[in-house]
Amino acid sequence: SPVATISKALELATASVGDVIVVLPTHNEVVTSTLTVSKIAVSIIALKVGNTRPTIKINGATDLFSITASSVLIQGFQLGID
Repeated sequence: SPVATISKALELATASVGDVIVVLPTHNEVVTSTLTVSKIAVSIIALKVGNTRPTIKINGATDLFSITASSVLIQGFQLGID
């Protein structure tokens, strides 16, 4: 089911079953705290259509991602600082 934030999608993901979070090209998100990926074998894939791809911007002096699990894939995002 669609959710509004990557954080919520990570919360709903199940570890060790190969869950894939697909982020649509028009998704834009400003993150104010670190996104922690703590579930094994979760992928976060940004879909690109033409020149449009999802954007994640970090707001503040914090890390964007903290990956504490194995077999995690994060791919295709445009990253920035807000």
